[in-house]
Amino acid sequence: MLTAEGLLMNDDNVTWAAAASFADPGTQLRAAREKMGVDILDLAEILKVSPERLEALEAGRLHELPDLVFARALAASICRVLQIDPADILARLPHVVTPRISQDDSGPHSTLRDPSPSPWRVLWMYASHPMGVGILLACVGIGIVLWMPPQSAPQHDMPMPTVVMPVPTPWHDASAPSMEAFPPSAEGESALPLSAPLSPSAAGSASPPPASTSSATLHPALHPSIHSSFGPSVNTSPDTAPSGTLTLALRAIDSSWVEIVDAQGTQVLRRMLLAGEITQASGIPPLSVLLGKADGVEVTVRGNKFDTLAHAQRNVARFEVR
Repeated sequence: MLTAEGLLMNDDNVTWAAAASFADPGTQLRAAREKMGVDILDLAEILKVSPERLEALEAGRLHELPDLVFARALAASICRVLQIDPADILARLPHVVTPRISQDDSGPHSTLRDPSPSPWRVLWMYASHPMGVGILLACVGIGIVLWMPPQSAPQHDMPMPTVVMPVPTPWHDASAPSMEAFPPSAEGESALPLSAPLSPSAAGSASPPPASTSSATLHPALHPSIHSSFGPSVNTSPDTAPSGTLTLALRAIDSSWVEIVDAQGTQVLRRMLLAGEITQASGIPPLSVLLGKADGVEVTVRGNKFDTLAHAQRNVARFEVR
């Protein structure tokens, strides 16, 4: 744990002047959060930290945080969520200076050198060997072949052969009866079926088929089932919007945090709206709405403007739309 006394006594790399001014960045972070209308509980949920650590950072109680590295990282994350420049905040937070090892080779505290050879020395050792030279030349040749642009073959002005495609003739079965051989029958006139010819003995006793069967046989365009087989069906019913949902229109007058959750617990919208941004959110009513800045977002429900200030406390609006 980091304490104020530890900054002075146990850590020689942190100056007391920086430790004494650590409360100012916390005040700036709290002012920026309140200006954007973001509740500290919502900010803690976004950053996946406990609200107590955010309160400790804003109040300047750095001794309640794990260490200075955690405090600086948490401050940078808050600045990123609130969309502010973290340079000023991080500059005013205390930081640890990493000690450097002296490069003096004299004395008992001289720096130990690595006895292993450098990579260039190892490369020179392999390059001086005949096998190493052969491998190096082979690698260079492969690289030249791979990076060389492909040479295009010379194009000669040769006439292109003319290809004549045969015209396909329609298939016709000589054994099948032709539709032209049976002209359309008049109303009430009987027609013979096309399936099988009648014998002379059965021709006299056979009763004529009904006119509806003749019409369906000779005129497939008049029968709806036959007509549907010649082309795709067209769905003329209009597209219907999903029933049981409610749509909210949001227009950001100023930058504000917005959360919308429907009746099933689904987060319909959860982000920061910038000034001038217009968006819509749909879900199953009732919709629970949280506005970080009540006067910064204009809400329209079913074409009517919703009074968000009537549900605001300290300019944070929480309400339900049914």
